[in-house]
Order: sequence, then C-alpha cells, then structure tokens
Amino acid sequence: MRHSFLVAASLSVLTGCAPFFGGSNLADPDVMVHTKVIDRSVKLPRICLGGVALLTPFDKIATDHREIALLTASGDVDAVNNTALYQELRREAAWLGANAIIVNKLQESSTLGQFAALKISGNEARWSSATAIYIPADTQRVRLACAARK
Repeated sequence: MRHSFLVAASLSVLTGCAPFFGGSNLADPDVMVHTKVIDRSVKLPRICLGGVALLTPFDKIATDHREIALLTASGDVDAVNNTALYQELRREAAWLGANAIIVNKLQESSTLGQFAALKISGNEARWSSATAIYIPADTQRVRLACAARK
C-alpha cells in the first residue's frame, strides 16, 4: 500500500493532478482516491453523499451536464469491495459539489498486474474510474436528499 501511495503521488506531481489521499472527505482508509479536475471555472458548494447519483454510461444523462473531474479509486482486493470503491467515488464527487458520477469501469489487476502488485506490495489491486458531473436540472433531487440527511 505504501508503494502504491508513492507511485500515485509521483504520478500526480508529474501530471498536475490534485489527489486527495486521506483527506477529511475520505471515510475508508483502505481506498485511495485520485482526482483530476477538468473544469476549474465551476465553483460548486459541497453536498451530502446522498445527493450524488451513481450512473453508468448506458443511463440517460442530461445533455446540459458539466464534467467536473475524473476520479479513480483503488484499493487492495482483500480489503476493499466494489461498494467501498463506489462509495468513495461518490464521497469525492460530493466534496467537489458534483451531483452525479458516471462510472466508467471497475477492474481488478490483470494477471501481469497481479504478479507485479504481489511482488511490490504483496497485494492485488481493485480499481474503478468515474467522471464527476454537475447536472443543473437535478438540484431539487439533491436538495431533498440532503435535507433528509440533516
């Protein structure tokens, strides 16, 4: 896990991405979330976790949405399940003010990747990527979902 953190931190420095490792917005210490903000012109207030909808590329998505950030969540196969990855992706989107995520893929390490991960850290990796989006027409749903949480 430590080596994964160092690799991800190094990559984020090289690519100019903004990672949120272990920040106050993360709840599961076994999941690492990496964020690359796409649209810096959009300044949205944080919302509650329940206000973030989980969508797939096959869902009908409003055409007037704005892409806010690209998110990647990863963790050890033995310690992290799919639900934990999705939960942390939604948590990061809520932190950014996005009211939905489009889950792009969910994968476990390939055979070669598993071998490399086992040699480096002793663990296999599970990861998922998503696009955090803001749908202006969905604000009423978010308001109701977040009001119910208070």
